[in-house]
Amino acid sequence: MEKILIKPNFLPSDTCNRFVSFLNESQDWEKAKDPVWDSRSINLRSMTEPMREEMLDLRVKVKQELLNFFKVTKPVYADIFQFVRWRRGDMLHPHADAENPDGSPHPFFFRKFAAIIYLNNNYVGGRTYFPNFNNYTPENNPGTLVIFPGNLEHLHGVTQVTDGMRYTIASFFTYDRSRQDMFRI
Repeated sequence: MEKILIKPNFLPSDTCNRFVSFLNESQDWEKAKDPVWDSRSINLRSMTEPMREEMLDLRVKVKQELLNFFKVTKPVYADIFQFVRWRRGDMLHPHADAENPDGSPHPFFFRKFAAIIYLNNNYVGGRTYFPNFNNYTPENNPGTLVIFPGNLEHLHGVTQVTDGMRYTIASFFTYDRSRQDMFRI
């Protein structure tokens, strides 16, 4: 798939296993106003210093993969880099991360790229799919990195998790420096 970066084994299995163990035991799931996202993410600001540093090093590597694959030559900044859990019943309908199909303003119009790293696969459902690419579904093997643009061409959704817990690292990248988070990249 040339318009979507798929990099199997981006993260070693021992790192995925360590992250999943951390997430299974974590009490740091953040509250959100939107009930869809309440208690589903752990952002950099909520992590202990050692975990935050490891995640920051990891996002530098994700950014480099993005730059190389999409041949980006201008500065890219991260606006978020977080752990996300998908519980039984969680799903997302097809959407773009920076554009609305009806042309109305999107709250995250500045997000040029999204990246997902799968951390486990011992769940049922929870598959990312791309309707505009014949419902292409990347393998959800632990350690696989997927990066794609935030535009309408790259509409994507996540099927409902019907059993187990899906863990990912989700991130977004922008060309707009004013939208970057407060952490290094």
